[in-house]
Amino acid sequence: MVNKKKPERTCMGCNEQKEKNSLLRIVKSKDGIIEVDLTR
Repeated sequence: MVNKKKPERTCMGCNEQKEKNSLLRIVKSKDGIIEVDLTR
């Protein structure tokens, strides 16, 4: 049985490694608009 590791990302607030799905992705467009990326 292969144990697949879930993708992890670093939280910019606390600098901890967390599962990708438990974090929000915030993006800044070329126009300078900052918003939550709901599509991930």
